[in-house]
Amino acid sequence: MGINSVERFLGDEALRKGWQVPVDAAPTGKRVLVVGAGAVRPVRAYHLARLGHWVTIKVRAPRPAA
Repeated sequence: MGINSVERFLGDEALRKGWQVPVDAAPTGKRVLVVGAGAVRPVRAYHLARLGHWVTIKVRAPRPAA
């Protein structure tokens, strides 16, 4: 089984069940812009948000490519 299949399953499950990720840090007041939704950008955005930063992701396409 490929890791992509496992990640897709978990992502679909999270959306269907409304899983939430707790933020561990207090808000820093810093804002971060992540440009694109390539392989590692959503992961970076996730970790920055967990550090307390306000993260915005901007992509050119209406939705990330599958």
